[in-house]
Amino acid sequence: MENPLGCVERLAELIGSVQRVTEEYDWPAVEGSLGGLSLPRDYKAFVETFPPHWIRERIRVTRPGDVDHPKTDYLGFYAQHLEELRHKGCPYPVFPEPAGVLPWGRGANRELYFWRTDGDDPDAWTVVWCDADGQEWRTFPGTMCEFLSAVVTGEVEVPAPPPEVPALRPARWGEKMPENEFEELARVLGTAYPRPAKPDWAAFEDEVGLVFPADYREFIDRYGVGVFCDIRIAGPDPCPEFDLRFLLRQQIEQAQSSPRARLAFGNANRAIFAWGETLGGWLCGWGATGPDSATWGTVTVTPTFVPAFTDELSFSTFLLHYSGHRDQLNVFFAREPWPGGPTFQPHGHE
Repeated sequence: MENPLGCVERLAELIGSVQRVTEEYDWPAVEGSLGGLSLPRDYKAFVETFPPHWIRERIRVTRPGDVDHPKTDYLGFYAQHLEELRHKGCPYPVFPEPAGVLPWGRGANRELYFWRTDGDDPDAWTVVWCDADGQEWRTFPGTMCEFLSAVVTGEVEVPAPPPEVPALRPARWGEKMPENEFEELARVLGTAYPRPAKPDWAAFEDEVGLVFPADYREFIDRYGVGVFCDIRIAGPDPCPEFDLRFLLRQQIEQAQSSPRARLAFGNANRAIFAWGETLGGWLCGWGATGPDSATWGTVTVTPTFVPAFTDELSFSTFLLHYSGHRDQLNVFFAREPWPGGPTFQPHGHE
């Protein structure tokens, strides 16, 4: 096994001209968030030395506090992925089980990279990684830094990023295509709400330049705009707080103001169209991968413009999961799941 700090220096030479930074972390607190588990020295040296970036456009190393979590929280965004691995089944123990896999990075195609936390010496932990569905697993008999060096030199091959093409590419579907499940959602919510006047969808869609998924139109026709659990659902409404036109314009302004927002809200692969916002400032939207809105899955976007796509969940399916009517493993807002069950408060007009 190579000296951990020397390995980081060698990796820096292999990568080439990457700007060095000095980033300080409260490592006792970070490791305390893992129950006192010590992290490898090459990992600590890496995140203290280099800014966030993709290694050969293929792998990005996780940092404490990623995706709007406290800087002393290691798992953060990845706690949900570990729960999903337990739910789907994993060929290895899953942290915090003894020798459980603990994520340290992600790939350009949503692969996940882990340590096997077996043994008392974290500097000797080896690497395993899996595809986005957690079905195909591979191993590497070395440390994170040694693995990244092997990726840079071409000794280890990992998936390349999907090609950028002018047209929207097909979605990376999960277990199924999005389905219109409005009828089940309506059974869950009931009909004890005043029926609003139905919008002129043809005129509204012509105005905003979108043809909306059927389950979203059915929801607005039945219930109107309002707050579902703690998500403010917008639509054709004169009130700016619930006006979808206002929300979409706000999204465009954000996308124009920040490179990160432009990355989140639209690129050659897909576009994001918001339909709601949480009290915590997360946008909820569709991840549009083509002109047929029946194929659009959902996406959540953090206040700092980090998107998380759930391609297999339609608008109505997303709400069923989010509310807790179904399991909440498929939706994630960097906090505890919504605890109150399905609720809807329609927006009243005076």
